[in-house]
Amino acid sequence: MPTTSQPNPLFVGIDLVPSKGGPFKSVGYFQRALGGRALSFTHPDDRAEASAVRPPVSETSSSVPTRSSLPATRYFHPPSSSPYTHIWSVGGRLGRMFLYAKPGEIARADACLPGADLLSCHILYRHSAHWVASRARREGVPYWIVPHGCLDPYVFTYRAGIKKAWMRLFGRRILRDARHVIFSTRRELEKAACWLPEGHANARVVPWPVEPPDMAGAAEARARLRARHGVGDGETVFLYLGRLHEMKRPRETLAAFAHARLAGARLWIAGPDGEVTAKTLEAEARALGVAERVSCLGGVFGAEKTALLAGADAYVSLSARENFNHAAAESLAAGLPVILSPGNDLGPELDGVEAADLLSTDALDEAAEAFRRMAERSPGERRARGARGRAWAERELSFERFAQNLRALHAEAVAGK
Repeated sequence: MPTTSQPNPLFVGIDLVPSKGGPFKSVGYFQRALGGRALSFTHPDDRAEASAVRPPVSETSSSVPTRSSLPATRYFHPPSSSPYTHIWSVGGRLGRMFLYAKPGEIARADACLPGADLLSCHILYRHSAHWVASRARREGVPYWIVPHGCLDPYVFTYRAGIKKAWMRLFGRRILRDARHVIFSTRRELEKAACWLPEGHANARVVPWPVEPPDMAGAAEARARLRARHGVGDGETVFLYLGRLHEMKRPRETLAAFAHARLAGARLWIAGPDGEVTAKTLEAEARALGVAERVSCLGGVFGAEKTALLAGADAYVSLSARENFNHAAAESLAAGLPVILSPGNDLGPELDGVEAADLLSTDALDEAAEAFRRMAERSPGERRARGARGRAWAERELSFERFAQNLRALHAEAVAGK
């Protein structure tokens, strides 16, 4: 294996398409920080979306736009010669659950190995994790594991038997032999500690970065959006931003908002349909008597998402599990105060910052009280909390800091090969 001064990692993810959420964005940040190439073990159902997407490019590439020219979507479009390589799984249940790829597809993955000085495996339990561990041994290169929350106890509340058996048979060894196991928060590491080698000496915490949204013209965008939705003067707008997935608890968010009985407040629910649909939420809002104060906006991206951040007064996540939560980080960077459930592992990082209401339980009453407390604050108080959150995000979640941390870990990994 050649030794070069320029990192040349190979990132290996699963279903790397935008609709799958955080890992798509996170893997892009890894690639942008270090360069290299990216593979995705992907289900055939995602072919259409995959073909329409280009991954973020390396910060070191001459084609990287300057900060002033960053596209509003925050996805960085490389030359057509460097798309993600999608390794297509078989169809059916085996393909959906394990992303098993046939030998011909594995040969395509193997063709990406020459010159790679590090393999970076994003998420366990799939064929891709076995491929990374076996190819690292065969090629004599180090590898990382980036769990993206897949070791959280919540993950073992469904299909637990299969996952625990996989961890006993394969997972513990894969984690033990990894040069590093990289977590985005201290809480994520703590939750995963039972699966790591004793003392978890190879574990590292590297917070994911956030791209500060361009808030130029935010006041005008705020006024237009609130007028469009009929938001009155003095009304407080709460924002749910993310997929309508059971894990993210959009129905519980709606129920807590209704339970708070806030006549002068609105709830905007922005995100594509998942296990929960906008129609379901709209029906439940009618049943709860808050339909006129709840808006389901569908998926929002780019400038539309930036406008939502400008128009809202607070972001709320009652999610059961978020090992990082890009939407929360983006809201903080936009200057919004936030309400975070105990399932948000970013929460403890904000302890003492006075930018977040950190819930201690998933109880409906506690969430409703947080809604009321936020609504009762004056606009000035909310702005002050938002300003503290923005300063924290700029300091702790800068891309430059993230890239510096990864470069140091890459040097450490390849030095010990």
